[in-house]
Amino acid sequence: MTITTKEIQHIADLARLNLDKSDLERYQGQLSAILDYIAKLQNVVAVDMEETAEAVPNIQLLRVDDIKESLTNTALMQNSKNTEKKQFKIPPVFE
Repeated sequence: MTITTKEIQHIADLARLNLDKSDLERYQGQLSAILDYIAKLQNVVAVDMEETAEAVPNIQLLRVDDIKESLTNTALMQNSKNTEKKQFKIPPVFE
């Protein structure tokens, strides 16, 4: 399928692109080649192919979520120099 330079110019106008004549000719060739390839793909007949929902087998890559003891509030508060009422005290964000 051949696309015309007029159609390329229309697409460029929609995208608000300023293309010169050499760009129009280059993109005409590239887009025509892409459309020709898509036309070829539409004619491919897939027979005797196993249907798949995924291109890659579904493998569980996450670790097991083991429940472990966490730090106590007292131990957590020891990690900060500035605490108040069992909470971390931080400088104000807005003044």
